[in-house]
Amino acid sequence: MQHPAGFLASAAALVGCCAYSVITGLLVAEVNLNIMREQGAGGVSLVTMAQATLGQRAASVVSVLYIFQHYSLLVAYISRSGEILSQDTGLPSPLACTLFAVPLGLACYALPGRQLDALNNSLVAGVVAVFMALVLLVLPGVQPDTLWVANWGAVPHTLPVMALAFVYQNVVPVVVKELEGDPGKVGLRASGPQGSESRAAGWLLMGTMPEGPWRLALATVPMRQLTYALTVLPPLLMACTSPQLFYAALDLAGTYGVMTLFGMLPAAMAWSQRLPRSQSRPATHTRLMAGGNAVLIGVGAIALAVIFNEVVG
Repeated sequence: MQHPAGFLASAAALVGCCAYSVITGLLVAEVNLNIMREQGAGGVSLVTMAQATLGQRAASVVSVLYIFQHYSLLVAYISRSGEILSQDTGLPSPLACTLFAVPLGLACYALPGRQLDALNNSLVAGVVAVFMALVLLVLPGVQPDTLWVANWGAVPHTLPVMALAFVYQNVVPVVVKELEGDPGKVGLRASGPQGSESRAAGWLLMGTMPEGPWRLALATVPMRQLTYALTVLPPLLMACTSPQLFYAALDLAGTYGVMTLFGMLPAAMAWSQRLPRSQSRPATHTRLMAGGNAVLIGVGAIALAVIFNEVVG
C-alpha cells in the first residue's frame, strides 16, 4: 500500500502544478490572441485554435478529448454525490445518483444565465466558508513536526488530479475576448483562474476532504441547456452502473484530458504559430510566454512524462 505524500511533498507538487498551469494558460492566451488578429474575430475556441495551427485532424482530436474530459468530470461528480447522498439517506446508490443529477440538470437547463451564475457563486461562497471552518477546527491538532514529512515517490501519481484542480485554460479565450485582445491586460489576467468553470474545477481536490464541503461543491457543476440529455444521461448511466468511479474518473480526466488539452496542445500550437511565416503572411505575432522553444519542449515533455507514468504505473 502506498503511503501518503506528506505535507512538504504535496505543497511542492501543488506549487509546481500552479506554475505549470500559469505557463500553459499564457500559451493558450498567446495563440488565441494571435489568431484573433489574423482572423479579425473574437471568441476563438480551443478547437478553432487547434485547426488554425495544427490542422483539421488535430481539431477533431481536440473535440473528442474535450468531450471525454468533461464526461469524466461529470461521472466523478455524479458518482461522488450519489455516494454521499446514499450514505446520508440509505437509498441505493443508483437512485441517489439520479436524485442528484436529474434535478440539478433540470435547474441548469431552466434557470437563466444570471440566476445560474448567482446560484453557483453562492454555493462556491458556501464551500469557502465551510472549508475555512474546517481548517479552524483542525488547526489545534496540527503537529508541526509532521509538516516536514515528504514521500516524494507518492507524488507522481497525484499529479493528474492536481493538474485537473488548476484547470482554467478553457476560459482563457473568453478572457482574451473580454479584454479586447490587449496583450498587456491579457498577460496579467490569463495567469490566474477565471470564471465559474475554473471555480468548480478547483474544488475537485476536496474529494480527499471530509464530506461537508462536498455537499456544496458538487452542486456547482455547469451544464449546457441545449445539450441537457446528452450531457447528463451518459455519465449518469456510468455512475449508476459503477458507483465507485470517482477517483478513477478524476484520474482519467487529469491524465488524458488535462495533460493533452492543456499540456501538450498549448505547446504544440505555440510551436506551430511561432514558425517563420512566408512573405505573404508576415510574422507579427505577440509572445506572452518567454523562454523560446525550450519552454515549449519542457511543457510538452512534462505532460508526456505524466501520461507515461500513469500508463506504465
